[in-house]
Amino acid sequence: MMDIPHIISILRNGGIGVFQCDTILGLIGPMTPEAAARIRAVKQRAETKPFILLIPSEAHLTQLTSGYPLEFEPLIRRFWPGPLTIVLPKSAAVPDTITGGLSSVGIRLPNFPVLNDVLIELDMPLISTSVNVSGDPEIKTLDAVPTDIKNAVDFCWEPDDPTAIEGVSSTILDGTHSPYRVLREGAIPTDQIEALLRRK
Repeated sequence: MMDIPHIISILRNGGIGVFQCDTILGLIGPMTPEAAARIRAVKQRAETKPFILLIPSEAHLTQLTSGYPLEFEPLIRRFWPGPLTIVLPKSAAVPDTITGGLSSVGIRLPNFPVLNDVLIELDMPLISTSVNVSGDPEIKTLDAVPTDIKNAVDFCWEPDDPTAIEGVSSTILDGTHSPYRVLREGAIPTDQIEALLRRK
């Protein structure tokens, strides 16, 4: 299996690959139109579908968005790092090719030590999406990844014991409209999010 310093070098130089996240196995790459195009080709993914951004720290929110509601502070404190993706108005720093032409972007601070170390070392966001052909079920282990996908990326990595990962997608919260709404319930139940948003 390829070592982490080599993977960091590949990502820094624009490469893409398969990497275990705290949620599900993901396709990741730098936040560039070139990496996005390669991942779209691997997944047979429409150009209108956005990617999620994985960030090294909460500080990157100010670079990637035009701001977020103060009501979200309790959510960020409670669920970041973790499986909560927040959709916010994007800044000019995020290429339109990453968001599928949308004016918003989904952002998450993951909670998986190896991935967090990679993000911190790179000090930049990574685009992420599930490892599968669009429309097919999500793939949860490296052994189940089709050979075509493995051959189309620059690296594949998963932990020694991938079964220790729960394999549940992140919950996605839309913060671009009020009232805020959960677009996809995943690892964090909607009622926990609503309970925090109701607190003043």
